[in-house]
Amino acid sequence: MAKFLVLCLGVLAAAISSTKALTSEELLKIEADMLVYVKDCADKFSVSDDDLKEAKEKENVDNISPCFLACVFKNANLINDKGLYDPEVVTGKLSDKYLSNDEDKAKMAEIAKDCTKVNDESVSDGAEGCERAKHLLVCFAKHKNALKGGR
Repeated sequence: MAKFLVLCLGVLAAAISSTKALTSEELLKIEADMLVYVKDCADKFSVSDDDLKEAKEKENVDNISPCFLACVFKNANLINDKGLYDPEVVTGKLSDKYLSNDEDKAKMAEIAKDCTKVNDESVSDGAEGCERAKHLLVCFAKHKNALKGGR
């Protein structure tokens, strides 16, 4: 599965600080958990491994169904049943589950707060959350450089 996309979809990893990186153990835990969501939603929305590989190679998810993204984010509880991003999930239980470093948790909180602006974006699909999921992915992806490297 495309590592870039799994990491972007696993937006938790994007919250690491720019001066530190996830440990290998933290990264593997996030990837394993997110892979379950990605596979489940890929089946539901007919997104193939080739589609994900292409998105990785191009670093562009424009050809990936926004509803696939919403499915992944809803399964991870990042988007609620009203179709809104819930930053408290990121800064609370997910931060505690995946990050051991207080600086990384603080960076996660900053990114979660920054991406809250997606809830103010106008969308036409309401509670479906498909359009908002794409906005959220774009917001998290802008922090992707924090993913490079490792401790």
